[in-house]
Amino acid sequence: DAGLWLKENTPQGEVIVSTGMPQLTYYSEREVYPYPLNESEIFSFAREKKAHYMILSVWERSPDWTYDWPQKNPNLVEPKQVFFMDSGQTQPSAVIYQFLFPV
Repeated sequence: DAGLWLKENTPQGEVIVSTGMPQLTYYSEREVYPYPLNESEIFSFAREKKAHYMILSVWERSPDWTYDWPQKNPNLVEPKQVFFMDSGQTQPSAVIYQFLFPV
């Protein structure tokens, strides 16, 4: 679902940072890069790759630091789309964040 959302809601050539590279690349038809190993590298990495989005998912395990990073840096990312596992929308399965810093 995240890949299809990206395909329908982002321009061609957009770059994504996520761990689900094969699936996201296929469904989004966008370039996908894995997260850097260290939190301190995300700024330079996103700028270098010209990434505008990052995805966190329960289906593909990201580095541990990524799960707290959006809450620690609300001035640098904003959630654009959330997918849920339940009809009550209490259990997110994937979140697409857009980077707010210039890339």
